Amino acid sequence: MTNYYKILGVKKDATQEEIKISYKNLMKKYHPDLYQGDKTYAEKKAKEINGAYEVLSNPESRKQYDLEMFPPTPISGYYSSSNDNYSYTPPRYDRPPNNYYDEY
Repeated sequence: MTNYYKILGVKKDATQEEIKISYKNLMKKYHPDLYQGDKTYAEKKAKEINGAYEVLSNPESRKQYDLEMFPPTPISGYYSSSNDNYSYTPPRYDRPPNNYYDEY
């Protein structure tokens, strides 16, 4: 699967504004009418950039893309939330039992 974040040169957690700015800068660079090199390369690159922007600029399509590209894992997905502040502290004993089997 194509990594649209890599095409636009942004991080996965980029804001909509960052995506838009990156898109505009890349289109200025690779637009077929402005590119000073191979026009077929510029057309191909512009299509890639447009496709990536089309998906990432729409919150719903971006969410679907993220689920396909980065499926949730038990640690990072549905099973756990980064807001969970779960921690385990083992019980503290004042003294160890004299005879473990008799006291428990």
